[in-house]
Amino acid sequence: MAAGRRYTRAVTAAKFALPLIALGLLSALVLLARNAPEGEPLRFVDRDVEELARTQRLGTPRYAAVTDDGGELSITADVFVPDPERAHVTLGENLTATMRMPDGVVYDATADNGELDEPALRSTLTDNVVVVSSDGAVLRTDALRMRNDRSYMETLAPVRIDGPQWWVEADRMEVFTDPEDEMRTRMVFTGGVRLLYTP
Repeated sequence: MAAGRRYTRAVTAAKFALPLIALGLLSALVLLARNAPEGEPLRFVDRDVEELARTQRLGTPRYAAVTDDGGELSITADVFVPDPERAHVTLGENLTATMRMPDGVVYDATADNGELDEPALRSTLTDNVVVVSSDGAVLRTDALRMRNDRSYMETLAPVRIDGPQWWVEADRMEVFTDPEDEMRTRMVFTGGVRLLYTP
């Protein structure tokens, strides 16, 4: 009988002791988990967070359009960012542009910077602009503007073009579809034109 009473007391004591031990262990875990102060800020540089909040970036975007006269224009960039001062104007870095004229001549251009102006229906490439035509000519200038609605290009700075057996320099150049024949492209040079042709 004495052994039975001791067993009953042990079970009764365990009923009270075990929950208390479990509660103590849980309290210890909670206290250990609070070594770091509550509300510790995320480990981001404030400048990076502000930049992300202020700007909207689109990585490796592509713009494409078919012009009214049947040409094609496409522009890609490493990144496009909305201009903070002008609505519907997008600024780009490391741009690549391709303009296919209605007569089949293709102009592939690269530039360090540029912008797409949607209201004005034009795109401008600036800084180290290089254009290679499908017939082998290489054009170099500091600024080139293209129309988004028709097959048209113009330089906004002095230009030099090197061909297979010739080169030409001018203050300005225009490339556009002949109004009288959409299947023919015209190239016009103005201002200080110099031409060298080697037969």
